[in-house]
Amino acid sequence: MNLIELILENGGQAVVQQLARRAGLPETQTTRILSAVLPALGQGLKRNLSDPERAGGLLEALSRGPYREVVERPEKLAEDTAVEAGNQVLGQVFGSKEVSRQVAARVAERTGTDTGIVKQLLPVVASLAMGALGKESEKRGLLEAVESRQPTTLMDTFMEYLDMDDDGSVVDDLFDIARKFL
Repeated sequence: MNLIELILENGGQAVVQQLARRAGLPETQTTRILSAVLPALGQGLKRNLSDPERAGGLLEALSRGPYREVVERPEKLAEDTAVEAGNQVLGQVFGSKEVSRQVAARVAERTGTDTGIVKQLLPVVASLAMGALGKESEKRGLLEAVESRQPTTLMDTFMEYLDMDDDGSVVDDLFDIARKFL
């Protein structure tokens, strides 16, 4: 299972409907945007989780942030808190607003959507991705690993969902993101 499947399993069609309403787009277009954004976001998450210094902050945010609530109650995706929390994730995952803008431009080009709409959805999708990862971690009883400062098991679980091409390895996915941003 990858990140897209995890989000849909935990949030269902209500997530897509809420994102579509927020963007003023048909659900089919919104699904294409979601499918294009999540691989880039997943690769950024993998890069951060593979760096022990960065992983701690990301895992801490996951255990304390409002992310799981947006999966459980998709109407929360319409609130500013989802955008604010998502912008924090994007800052940590991509490192700069410029990289976020590049991702938005690439997704807009691939999906035939206005760049402004993709920029608007990007932080909300980041909150949603963190929410799905947090909810799955909670189901598996793994959030205690963060609180006890033993994030290895949790990071291994995340890597399972961040293998974007489902080949059983995240190494090739890490190289793919490096090529895109070098």
